[in-house]
Amino acid sequence: CDDMTGNNKDVCIKQAKANEASAKADAKMDKKVSAAQRDASEDKRDADYKVAIEKCDALASDAKKDCVASAKSTYGK
Repeated sequence: CDDMTGNNKDVCIKQAKANEASAKADAKMDKKVSAAQRDASEDKRDADYKVAIEKCDALASDAKKDCVASAKSTYGK
């Protein structure tokens, strides 16, 4: 924009500022989307873990222990 004068320079500066604001907004949105995806993934894993543990409840003694251990290993609990 330094090489420009008058209205063209003003327009160039405004466009540069708009581009900067847009890039910052996009970066902020990407950060929020990443956090939301991470939270959703954790919620799904927790739900799947609860289902697996519930299935283990139908088993008895050693089979139940093995089932619970497997569920904990699979879902990182």
